[in-house]
Amino acid sequence: MINWDDFRYILAIYRKGTLSGAAETLGVNQTTVTRRLKSLQRELGVQLFDKLHQGVFPTQAGEDMVTIAEEMEQKVFQVDDNIAGKDRDLRGPLRVTFPEIIGGHWQWAFHEFCQRYPKIELELSLSNQQKNLTQREADVAIRIGVLPPEHLIGRKLVKVKYALYGSNQLIKKLGSTLSYDEYPWLAYERKMGAKVTEKWMFKHARKAKIICYVNTLQLLHEGIRSGMGIQFLPCIIGDNDPLLKRLRPVEEGFSGDLWLLSHPNLRHIARVKTFMDFIAEIFIDHKGQFAGLVDNPCDKV
Repeated sequence: MINWDDFRYILAIYRKGTLSGAAETLGVNQTTVTRRLKSLQRELGVQLFDKLHQGVFPTQAGEDMVTIAEEMEQKVFQVDDNIAGKDRDLRGPLRVTFPEIIGGHWQWAFHEFCQRYPKIELELSLSNQQKNLTQREADVAIRIGVLPPEHLIGRKLVKVKYALYGSNQLIKKLGSTLSYDEYPWLAYERKMGAKVTEKWMFKHARKAKIICYVNTLQLLHEGIRSGMGIQFLPCIIGDNDPLLKRLRPVEEGFSGDLWLLSHPNLRHIARVKTFMDFIAEIFIDHKGQFAGLVDNPCDKV
């Protein structure tokens, strides 16, 4: 007889596309996933997934099982939400995910929240990959982008703008009057899809030498502040680093919206609403820094 645990395995394999990825999600080893899948297929008498070089892919029977599993999952979530919605106390776990642009720079805000609401167990996850709120991978997400999915609720907090930065050390050594081609550069790996930056460099620094490619904002920031090269950073990071200086004013066209999001079923849970109101107030109070409106921009150029 099929039980809910079997459906959990099916969903994990389908969503991750590999047995190893499913094992990581489920917190078991890959051998266990393989054994459970074989046992379930033998019990049902059908093949649920085909194993190809690129990963595992559902057969028609597998897709039918995935559909049923997703419907069951949503019903389980609905029951949980109905029960949780009756919880008006400011206590219990709260899972929050956010991107690198928030990172350690706003740890003080999370700390202040924990001090104010000590019975809420805050679980923080820094990830550039978007956690799925529908599948309850997180309760609240801070995301940077244009428009969030329609099935989520939340609000746009601030506009995040960017400028070109170099280290004080590098600017002192090379000066601030060189053409952009003459500076060493850092850049994101091609797979990161930094199209706006690539387009700008093609226009203004086509002959520039790229010293190093990185795949995270943290590595980019550290590379710039160490003097390896120059590159664009969010103003909220660049302007607050005393080791950096702007080489250009805030760049038009380099921006994104910072959103605070949650699932509609969680809107009435006290700890979720309280956290969202708390964080929104803090970020909006700092919207000038996100927009690159430093006290004296000339000192930074």
